[in-house]
Amino acid sequence: MDFSDQPACIDLVDTISLRSTRFLVDYPNFMGDAAKVRMLELGLCRDHYRVHDPSLIGDDGSVPEELCKLKGVQSSLARIILAIPFGVLADKWGRKLICSIGILGVILHDTWYFVSLYFYKAFPTNAVYGAPAFILLGGGSVVVPAMIMAMLTHASTDEFRTVAFFYFSVTIMVSELIGPAIGSILTAAIGPHLAFLATIPSYFLSLVVMYFIKDEEPQATDACGLEQGEGNGLLDADYASSSTARSSRDYQSSSRGASPNRKHSMMEAVRFLRDDVWGLLLRASVLTGLLSLMVHRVYRPLLEVTIQYVSVRFGWKLRTANILLSTQAGVQIPVLLFIMPLLYRFLLRRKGSTFSANLAQASYCLVLLILGTLGMALAPVVPLFITSFIVYTLGNAYSAILRSLLASLVPQENFGLFWRHSALVYSALLTACARFATAADCPTENPFVILSQSDADKLSECGYFKGSINVAAEATGEIVLKGVNSIGGDWTVGSLKRDPATANLESISAPDLRTIEGVFEVEGHQNLKRLDFPELTRVLGRFEVRRVPELTELKVPALASVQTGFYIVDAPKLSTFVLPKTDDSSTSRPVPLCDIPNVDSLSVSLSDVFEFTVAGNGKLELTIEQLGSSQGGASVNITGVGAVENACSVWLAREVIFENNAAEIFPFSVSGLRKLTIQNNPNLRLAVPGKPLEWELTSIIVKDNPKLKLAQEVDDPIVETCDGRFKPASFYPETWVFDWEFLQHLELSADIDPKFLVHLTDDAFNSDDGTQVYTDIDIQSSNAEFNCSSLDYLRSEKRFLGGDYSCQNKTVDLADLDESAAGSTAPHLAHVALALVSLAVASMFGGLL
Repeated sequence: MDFSDQPACIDLVDTISLRSTRFLVDYPNFMGDAAKVRMLELGLCRDHYRVHDPSLIGDDGSVPEELCKLKGVQSSLARIILAIPFGVLADKWGRKLICSIGILGVILHDTWYFVSLYFYKAFPTNAVYGAPAFILLGGGSVVVPAMIMAMLTHASTDEFRTVAFFYFSVTIMVSELIGPAIGSILTAAIGPHLAFLATIPSYFLSLVVMYFIKDEEPQATDACGLEQGEGNGLLDADYASSSTARSSRDYQSSSRGASPNRKHSMMEAVRFLRDDVWGLLLRASVLTGLLSLMVHRVYRPLLEVTIQYVSVRFGWKLRTANILLSTQAGVQIPVLLFIMPLLYRFLLRRKGSTFSANLAQASYCLVLLILGTLGMALAPVVPLFITSFIVYTLGNAYSAILRSLLASLVPQENFGLFWRHSALVYSALLTACARFATAADCPTENPFVILSQSDADKLSECGYFKGSINVAAEATGEIVLKGVNSIGGDWTVGSLKRDPATANLESISAPDLRTIEGVFEVEGHQNLKRLDFPELTRVLGRFEVRRVPELTELKVPALASVQTGFYIVDAPKLSTFVLPKTDDSSTSRPVPLCDIPNVDSLSVSLSDVFEFTVAGNGKLELTIEQLGSSQGGASVNITGVGAVENACSVWLAREVIFENNAAEIFPFSVSGLRKLTIQNNPNLRLAVPGKPLEWELTSIIVKDNPKLKLAQEVDDPIVETCDGRFKPASFYPETWVFDWEFLQHLELSADIDPKFLVHLTDDAFNSDDGTQVYTDIDIQSSNAEFNCSSLDYLRSEKRFLGGDYSCQNKTVDLADLDESAAGSTAPHLAHVALALVSLAVASMFGGLL
């Protein structure tokens, strides 16, 4: 932006110092956002599991983040109350001094926050509530930015002020760009506590920079000779109807001298409140501007909510969601540096006044804010959410433009007063809105106990119920929970003390429920027949149904994510059941489906499971459409299955156990497999792996399957399905792939094809001399053509195979050759003899020539 045609109307040293101060104050704030949320989340989570499941707490006090999606705590009352008295002191003692005191209060606030959460053995988690008390020193985040803004307004003229505010906003954006990224890296590297502690030195550095700022009273006319209010449209009319300027000058002059008596001091205080505070803030144009600025004042709280919203909505970790802050800053910086100043200059020339140019530009930005906010709220997928988030950030110049517009409506000697009390108005309105938002007509009992339908009807107007709900063990009949979209705590059905249910509860349904932020647990209801939650999409705890002997119907068709486990255990009459399809961003830790003998068909689609167990009735048809995605693989245990239907899917699993099944064919395409066990399957004749393999097998056990044949290529129609996934490739003929680098235990007992282990032995023959692996081997084949000669040679002559060794019930010692081992050298000697004969023939042929 080129203002070469304007005089130099801004103090360069003050401007640089002010921008540096604001950067050093905001940078640690943005940097510590995610770490602060994670620290508090960890403290609350630790308290929760200390009561419910201490085994989940590590020796160092840590709990996995996915188990800790708990709510944070906010407090702003002290900041609001202190804005006025510290504003008055700033007029008397100087803004720089009060700003420095405020920064010191922030340092003490963050230090206490860290100490109370880091030393969790010495302090309870609730000790963190003492942190806002340190805001008594200086007023904190309301007073400090107001002082900096007032000093910046003094340092710039009307024509340059909008651009100065743009550049000042860039300073904040740079801190947002750098802070969250560094915060996320540090949180991942050294943990949230030390990452948060690393923000404090920046505050001390801001105190050093503050020293270079001149805190002088403004002159009646600015250095460029522009009369106050010239060319600003509404100013003359506003000033003509206000006594603010006069009363303010009277107050300032009197405040600098000693009051002759206490009565005079009280009169001056009353005049200050009547003329300066009310006279300035209740002027129509100023009040309208302040209310308009409220649209953007929710920006910071919206970002904090966005971090938590994305973390829960799309299953991101907090440190990943925190990168969104850097994204919006990266988009907005070039907009504020180039696009917005150029647009302002164009509008200034076209409109002819700074007021009109600011008003038009603010309108454009407001439209972008509205469109972006609606897009984020309605976005069903991550790409659309990020696009809306970028649109929203393009409108964030609204704040800088409107501040410049408001500054043009206020006399220069009232800048400090205006910024202090506008901050007070913002904070008070935000607090009022927060109170209003939580004042829904909803019961306050926690937990809320339901004994009958009339109790459930009391929640019908809640929408969001922030506590826990318990359907008591004494409840009877049918319970329908209407009007509740989200439950902020747990939903338990039965006694909170796990006593046996004593009544005839038959059915529970919740037609509007979408989210349970805690656990859902049903246990021990002897007569419960039906559970129906058609809209339930997300459970942040576990979903658990146990010991329900009469349950015949369980419907959760929309369930997309269960954070800590999905349990269906001991439901012998359950026959109508659909396991939810989880989306790619969800996690569902253990998923045991046991003692459900009436379920004859089950289709599974799960993402990022930790443990998947199916115990069928012997005739269960199992179809696995998806199992795991990208987070390390599951442990899969399949028993009691009559058939495994081929869904052409690739499982992500570290361990697969297939035992005690009636199935004849076991098709499995697994990535990341480390352990494989196939045993005690009386009818199993084929186990067919499919591509892509990507195995790192350390252990393979295949035994006690009397009909099983192991071969690299099988003659069965299944090999023609799934685009040839189960067929050997021409360039890589093996479907079973083992690697000596990983293999520690190999136990095979079946009808083993003679060529089944050829690739494994060839790899060993091609290894360097002296190489040795330590693999326990036990191989028994019912195929008469299978022989152990190659393996015996690798064991005895090449000394490649260490560990325990048995092939066809024979052992070979590493030190001595037995007869079978000596016989196994025949292929090797034949190669030597052939080489000698070839050499002799070549010599004879050479002699003839």
